[in-house]
Amino acid sequence: MARECTENGDPDCVDITTETMSDVDYYRAQSEFCAQMAETASNREDKERWLTLAEQWRQLAEEIKNMPNLHISDS
Repeated sequence: MARECTENGDPDCVDITTETMSDVDYYRAQSEFCAQMAETASNREDKERWLTLAEQWRQLAEEIKNMPNLHISDS
């Protein structure tokens, strides 16, 4: 299980698990996380790296979604 937050009682904290999400949803969540990290980056290089990762996760989600013979519902 990947956890994107601390266990401090934050109501916005959500566990992301592949057991409860389709791969497409998981990849999209990772993309969103990277995009959020880019927004908080303190320098241009870090921001660009996070944005690159966000785009790569988004592309993976699209590739999985469009694979033949897979029946994945698009949330």
